[in-house]
Amino acid sequence: HYADAQRCDRTDPRWPQRCGIAALRRGDWPAAEDWLERALAMRPEDAETHRGLAIAYMSQGRLEAADATLSRAEALQPGDPRIARTRRDLRALSTGTPP
Repeated sequence: HYADAQRCDRTDPRWPQRCGIAALRRGDWPAAEDWLERALAMRPEDAETHRGLAIAYMSQGRLEAADATLSRAEALQPGDPRIARTRRDLRALSTGTPP
């Protein structure tokens, strides 16, 4: 994703989204949060970007922010299995039980 991001037009919302996904994969949660928030400012209807941001929040222990962001992803793309999996992961983190 990072190589793809470097080839994108920097005004294209896919550029910060791809940089955010690359940061998630590296485990750089603050950078992922920054990039994905930028992407959402450009394209707020992108459910996958909301899901990525929720993962960044979860990874930093910001479970309430993750819940709100994930709820937005669910509203934008109901029934998406990746979003449902992330919801299960968040529930497990919140309750301390395995997903």
